[in-house]
Amino acid sequence: MGLLLTQPCQNGVWIVANDNCPYWGGDLNYLEGTPAKTTCINGGPLTNGPSSLINAPSGDWYFVEVFRHVNPANYFVIQRATGMTDPATNIVYQRAQHSDTPGTGWSDWSIDSNSCPYWAGDLNYLEGTPAKTTCINGSALTNAPSDDWYFVEVFRHVNPANYYVIQRATGMNNAATNIVYQRVQQSDTSTAGSGWGAWQKSNCGLGCDQQWQQTAQTYGVTYTNSGNKPIQVMAFIYATGYADMYMAINGIIASYHRIGEGGPIGGPYTWVNVSGIVPPGSSYIVAFVGTPVISYFAMNILM
Repeated sequence: MGLLLTQPCQNGVWIVANDNCPYWGGDLNYLEGTPAKTTCINGGPLTNGPSSLINAPSGDWYFVEVFRHVNPANYFVIQRATGMTDPATNIVYQRAQHSDTPGTGWSDWSIDSNSCPYWAGDLNYLEGTPAKTTCINGSALTNAPSDDWYFVEVFRHVNPANYYVIQRATGMNNAATNIVYQRVQQSDTSTAGSGWGAWQKSNCGLGCDQQWQQTAQTYGVTYTNSGNKPIQVMAFIYATGYADMYMAINGIIASYHRIGEGGPIGGPYTWVNVSGIVPPGSSYIVAFVGTPVISYFAMNILM
């Protein structure tokens, strides 16, 4: 194309004479400019012109800028596409070409701004592409944490043969507002949409989505918190005698209480409790130093 630059650069943006970005239709893979030349075109679906843009970010209308390296022997090119119709309006995409052969060596399109376009579909298949970060927003998304409105970020590993992906969904309305969920896909096969773990609240601390539950656990036995969140364990006893009741977490005493305060066995019964917060994967035990006379014992857990 014979587009004339009025000046080489103004505030980092190339300026085309008379702001002229003619309509164009064809394969963007071959809109590579010529060395040291900047090209600007606009195009979109077939209904808006003589032919559609091929290999555009989507089927919407775009203004496309093309920046070509001065070396005529290679194809080092940047394309920047700005959406002009919904849902792509004001979303800026960019991709780069590194090749010795025309039409080849193009990277995937990535969003070149802080925009998160509206999207509808199944989050199990919003897996990004290798080394690409995707951001979308939508509501009633399939396989979302709920039907509420979310911003969803997607992070994909560079290896194209596997699906190692993180999705982070931030709620924007109703009960989900400001709640951040996260899940991980670990699929070492080429099967898209598989291998997803469950959504977990990533900004949810102790007590969030947890309830106190009475358990059948007892003293003198070592247990392990096999969940992925901290739990709080409380053990209480109605006993008499002279003994120490304690809770140890990973072998470290976290809480203790003396029973009977030195009184003889057969003295008045008292209520005593110990408690502690147990991290995921940690062990805990409630035990005694001495031998109390126990009338009642229980262990409740916030889990």
